[in-house]
Amino acid sequence: MTREVPNVTVTGIVSAAQVARNVFYEQFSDKQAAAIASLQDSFERAMSASASSFFASQDWPDRIWAIGQQLTDHYLAHPADAYLSFVELHAIGPDAVRLAHERLRVFTLLLEEGYALRPEPLPRLISEALVATILELGYRQAPRKGRTERPVLLGQQAYMCLAPFIGPAAATRLVAERMGVSAGG
Repeated sequence: MTREVPNVTVTGIVSAAQVARNVFYEQFSDKQAAAIASLQDSFERAMSASASSFFASQDWPDRIWAIGQQLTDHYLAHPADAYLSFVELHAIGPDAVRLAHERLRVFTLLLEEGYALRPEPLPRLISEALVATILELGYRQAPRKGRTERPVLLGQQAYMCLAPFIGPAAATRLVAERMGVSAGG
């Protein structure tokens, strides 16, 4: 079953891209295939812009902060990517949702090192739950055109990713320090 991508037509796509209709159909079978390709391209650009920041620090909590900051900066600089990746994802259809779930698995790998920091084991399902929650926060706070301030998503996502592994107090201190605010309650 294919859902229609609302308010998007092949005519509109070829007009915006300034290409002939036959060129569009040489690349894509329909507008849903074009949307999925755009979604994949958006993901690849975001990972390309941010992956190196994850490996730039020796300390895992700092790496989690760094990649979150880079992803936030990327999506602020490319609000159309954020809107497509977080808001329009379900409108594209089931293939796009499957692609998003595959991408979630990539992000769960970034949390693996955190399990070694725990004195007692946590179920691996924690990673999937955290990443799915971050996707929901991305939906709620996707940058809109003209928005330049860093959304609170960065602090929230960092805290959520760190607290189960390093504890709530240490996660609060790290996030407060990076955001330049007081950790006091």
